[in-house]
Amino acid sequence: MNTVYTAILGGYDKPKVPRVVGAEWRYVLFTDKSVDAIEPWEVVVVDSDKAMTPRRMARIVKAMSHDFCDDAEYSIWIDGSLELLEDPGELIAKHLVNHDIATFRHPHRTTIQREAKVIVRRRLDDKATVESQMRKYADAGYNSTWLAETGFLMRRHADDVVWFNELWWSVIDSGGHRDQLSFPYAADSAG
Repeated sequence: MNTVYTAILGGYDKPKVPRVVGAEWRYVLFTDKSVDAIEPWEVVVVDSDKAMTPRRMARIVKAMSHDFCDDAEYSIWIDGSLELLEDPGELIAKHLVNHDIATFRHPHRTTIQREAKVIVRRRLDDKATVESQMRKYADAGYNSTWLAETGFLMRRHADDVVWFNELWWSVIDSGGHRDQLSFPYAADSAG
């Protein structure tokens, strides 16, 4: 069954009830604590890895949709801080007609280089980690020309998306936890 999913780990957010609940869609909330059921969310408690922060564990769930929505043809990731306002089936029909993955451009910045500066200035991740990640991209000859808003991702679970998911997670896992820095790099690297 197609899946809308989110992860709220470490008590970081509170789940939002979608304004529109699509027929024949499963809604899954992955969490590390037992919580009361919130319609339409199906609560799934994930084992937390003691060596990993809740934020990084949420990134695994986000990036590896094929592992966490394994029976879905389509999945929609929505950050716990966001609320779904449209029918998921209509979103898929609109945005994945000729694509296997879709998200939105970042509303405020246009490159990962600009995003990295904001992350460091706001102390959203470790400065040395972000700088190392940006050097790695520069050393690889990567020059970002776009920035995604990764709080909302639509995916068709095709083989190339599974490959992208695994690549994206490996980039996140080897760098900082701010997945907006790694998404364009992984997407462009995957073609």
